[in-house]
Amino acid sequence: MRNYEIAVVDRTTAFLGDNRAVQHCVRGDTITVEFDTEWNDVERCVANFVNRADGTRKTIEMRKGEPLLIPWECLRTQGELYVTFIGYVGDFTAKGIRIITKDMEYPFVVEHSTALELVVPEATEDILFTLLNAFDNVSDVMDRAILAAAKAEEAAKQIGTSTVSKSQYDKDINTLAGVLANYMGRLWYMNGVIYSPPEYAVVEGDTLYVVGYYDPDTKTIWIGDVD
Repeated sequence: MRNYEIAVVDRTTAFLGDNRAVQHCVRGDTITVEFDTEWNDVERCVANFVNRADGTRKTIEMRKGEPLLIPWECLRTQGELYVTFIGYVGDFTAKGIRIITKDMEYPFVVEHSTALELVVPEATEDILFTLLNAFDNVSDVMDRAILAAAKAEEAAKQIGTSTVSKSQYDKDINTLAGVLANYMGRLWYMNGVIYSPPEYAVVEGDTLYVVGYYDPDTKTIWIGDVD
């Protein structure tokens, strides 16, 4: 079992050793994280893994001081694997505090491996919707998320009928996606639209400004915290 050591200092994530992983490992690789003092009061922490080669995303709950298994689903594709840590102080409503690490400057590098016989194991538990359900049920945001999800589900069943139009379905889905983006603090793609949390984007008049940078080598626009 291979363990990767990671340090979080000033909301910046860095490896203390090797950052190379291998494709198709299942429950064989873990990470341990050493947080700076800003995280001392964090009561609940999650790790959000994203393989940018195929878009696979998993949000896993962490326990302080214990190794965290890297989701096998995020190791299926060769490329770069990013992990972001999100800490919560207090409850999950607007009165609580959420802190989040910057995008990794040097992510995991998932190296190629040929799987002769790939047996698909049990899916890794994703805590995303558990987190959403942990919000105060009377909060305005949770009410809007539940309402949007219900409306979108119903619209999907009836789309094309005289009661529900494609535009109404799109509107309901977009409402839900916007809520998810704001509360997870990450970019969210749904129904052909990319959503950004308020801290990553500012609208001034007819111009949208986003935090990020353009990589001319890969012709990619990265949106989020940039040193």
